[in-house]
Amino acid sequence: MSVVEKKNIVADDEQVARIVSHEWVIDGELQLAAFALAPRETYLSVNRPIVETYDEDVLQFVSTHPYYLDEKNQSYKRALLEVEGVRAISVERDGMRLNANVEVEPRDSHTKSHAGIFVRVNGKNVVHGKQLPEGQLPYNVSEEYLLQQVQWDLLELAELQDCMVSNKKEENKKNAD
Repeated sequence: MSVVEKKNIVADDEQVARIVSHEWVIDGELQLAAFALAPRETYLSVNRPIVETYDEDVLQFVSTHPYYLDEKNQSYKRALLEVEGVRAISVERDGMRLNANVEVEPRDSHTKSHAGIFVRVNGKNVVHGKQLPEGQLPYNVSEEYLLQQVQWDLLELAELQDCMVSNKKEENKKNAD
C-alpha cells in the first residue's frame, strides 16, 4: 500500500501503531497497560504509518514525551495492529456476545497521522471511568470489564517493533543538497 495524505476513512487493510512507553514493556514483553484508556478518555491514540506525515508526527511526539524515546539509540517502540483484526474484536460474557464494536477512525488533531481506537456499545463511546446509560450492557457486565477484554485482544493482536527515529524532511533536505 502506498503512502497517502490524511483521509476520512481508515481502511481494513491498513495498520495502526500505538507508540509505546518504556513502562509498558517488561523484559521485552508488551504489557496490557499499553492499551489502557486513561480516566475520561474516549479512545486509544494510535498513528497511521500509511499517512505521509507519520515519521514527522512520531518524531514530534517522542521528542516531547521522554518515556517513549530511547535517546541513546534514537529509537522508540511501537505496537503494530492490523485494522481488520481490531475491528473483528468481539467481547462475550457467559457465552453471550455483547453488543459492542471496536472501530478505528482518523482523529482531528495537530498531526495528520493520528487516529483513535474506539469501543462502542449501541453507538455510544465507552469512556473509562464513566457508566453507560442503564440497559446498554447486561446487568453482570461493567464498562471496565468490556474495556479490559478489548485490551487483552489488542495485546494479542499487537506486534511489538523497535523503530529508529526518522525525520524524513531533514533527510530529504540533505539528499537535495
